[in-house]
Amino acid sequence: MAFAVPRPAGSVLSSAVVPQDEGGREPEAVRGALGEKLPEHLVLSRVVFPDSVPRTVAGRADRAALVRLSREAGPRHPSPR
Repeated sequence: MAFAVPRPAGSVLSSAVVPQDEGGREPEAVRGALGEKLPEHLVLSRVVFPDSVPRTVAGRADRAALVRLSREAGPRHPSPR
């Protein structure tokens, strides 16, 4: 699930990926696979790997919680120039 993380200098494109197994939690692998298919400006700046997608009480994806997870994650990949 991709989402924008608002920042004072502009939004950052992030994604939450819930892998099917314990392997495959490498942000650069996800970015590399997307880079083969998408233009550079559409490749994610940050990838987070929650155990499950946070949900609201209505059962929808909790985008605010995803933004918090993304902000708490380590440094993001530099945006393309």
